[in-house]
Amino acid sequence: MEAKGQLYSKIKTAFNRIPKKTQVIVLVSGVLILSAVGFGVKVQADQEAAVAQHLIDTQGFDVYYKGDLIAKVRNDVDVQSVIDEKTMFLEKSEGIAMIPDGEFTYEPTNFEDEEETSPVAIQQAVNSKVKFLAQATQIIVDGIALATVKSEEEAEQIIEEIQAPYIAKMSEDGSEIFEVGLVETVSFEIVATDPATIKDASSVEEFLVKGTNRNETYVVQRGDWFEKIAYDHDMSVSELKAANPELNYNLIYAGDEVNLIVPDPFLSVATYEKATYEEDIEYGTEYTTSGSYYKDEYRVVRSGREGTKEVVANIKKVNGESVEVEVLQETVLEEPRAKLIAQGTKAIPQLKGTGVFQYPVQVSSLSSRFGNRVHPITGRPDFHTGVDWPKSKGTPVKAADGGTVTFAGWKSGYGYVVYLDHGAGFETRYAHMSAIYVKKGEKVYKDKSIGAVGNTGNSTGSHLHFEVRKYGTAYNPYNFLDGSAYR
Repeated sequence: MEAKGQLYSKIKTAFNRIPKKTQVIVLVSGVLILSAVGFGVKVQADQEAAVAQHLIDTQGFDVYYKGDLIAKVRNDVDVQSVIDEKTMFLEKSEGIAMIPDGEFTYEPTNFEDEEETSPVAIQQAVNSKVKFLAQATQIIVDGIALATVKSEEEAEQIIEEIQAPYIAKMSEDGSEIFEVGLVETVSFEIVATDPATIKDASSVEEFLVKGTNRNETYVVQRGDWFEKIAYDHDMSVSELKAANPELNYNLIYAGDEVNLIVPDPFLSVATYEKATYEEDIEYGTEYTTSGSYYKDEYRVVRSGREGTKEVVANIKKVNGESVEVEVLQETVLEEPRAKLIAQGTKAIPQLKGTGVFQYPVQVSSLSSRFGNRVHPITGRPDFHTGVDWPKSKGTPVKAADGGTVTFAGWKSGYGYVVYLDHGAGFETRYAHMSAIYVKKGEKVYKDKSIGAVGNTGNSTGSHLHFEVRKYGTAYNPYNFLDGSAYR
C-alpha cells in the first residue's frame, strides 16, 4: 500500500507541471484509452461465460452395460426409468423378483444434442442387450444344488409337505411322536438365475421324494411268490420281470435271489416315535419218532402256533420303514405252541422199481376217467390221458413205484408235475400239484412222498391227475393198479 501511495504522489506532481490545455488533452485521451481497455475486457469475459455455459448445456453421461456403451443421456434417470419399467413388466409376467444380469455404469461426459440417444433407442438397447435374471432360491441337499424354486418360503413349504405324510400316518397309528426331521442336510441359497430353470413346487417335491433308481438284491423267503415280491417292493410285475430276464418267475424257491429296482430318494424323512403294538412270538420245533414213516421222511404231527406279545418301544423310521427299535417293555399275551415233527424209523426200501404199481393217494372217488370226455374247461371233446382223483390240497402224493425223476417243475396244462421213469419204458406222471419235494435226476423208492395235491395248471379243483405211460403212450392207470406186475 505504501508503494502504491508513493507512485500516486509522483504521477500527481508530474501532472500538475503540465499546462492546463495539455492537462485537458491528457485527461480526455486517458478516458478514451481506459474505455477501450474496459471494452476489451468485457468482450473476453462474455466469451468465457459463453464457453462455460456451453459446457453446462452439453453435460451428460455415457451409459455402459457390462462394459459396452449403450446410450448417451443428459440424465441418468432416462435409462433407469426404462430399466425399472422392463423390470416391473417381467416381475408381473414371471411372478418373481427380477434383476439385470450385469452392472450399469454412468461416466460424466459432454456431447452435442444430436449425439443424445433418443428414448426409443434407449428402449431398444435395453430390450436387445440387457438380460434379466430371477431372484430365486436353490434347495441344496448335502452340498449339492438339486432344484430351484421361486422363494425361500416356497422351499420351506416343500420340505414341510415331504414330512407331512409320515407325521399323519404316525398320528393315525396312535404313536407318540417326539421328533421329525430329514436324514440329509438341507440349506437354501438366494441365486440370480434364468427364470426357465425355476420349477413349480409340486414337481420339485416329487423329484426330491422319488430321486433315482438303484439295484438291490432280494433273497426269496418261504411263502413268497413273484407277484407278492413285486407288490411288497412297489414294483409292477412287468418291471420285476424286466429286472430278472433269466428267472423262471413261475418257479421260485426260498433262497433264490431276485433283482429289484428300488427308488433312491434325494430326501429321506426320519421319524422318532414311542409306539405300543402287538407282535407275534415265533414258535419252536420239537421232534419225535414214528414207525409209520421211512427213515428219510418227516411228518408234521402237530402244527405250531405263534404266540402274541404287547411291545412298547421307541422306533426310528426312515421313509416309514423301521431302522432302529429300542424295546422298552414286553408283555406276553399268549404263549406259542411248538410244532411237533415225527421222523420215520422204517427201513428205506430199495430205490429201483418193484415192478408193481400202488395208488399214489388213497382213493375214495373218481372225478374224471381215462379216455374220451368233454373237457371241463374248454367244453370240447377231449381225450383224457390219465385219471383224476379229488383230494384236499396238501395231501401227500406217493411214488407209485421206485424210479428216477426225469422232470420236476411247471408244464403248461399240468401245472406243477413230476415224471418218474420206472424202466422197461414205463413212466408215471403226477400233475396239478401244489408242491414238489423231489428234483430231476433224484432216485426215489416206492411210497416216497414226491409232492402234494393241488390245483395248478388247467384244473377246476384240488385233485391229483395220474398217468401211466409206456414208451410215451398213455394207458388206463387202472389196468396197472390191480396188484399185478407191470413188467
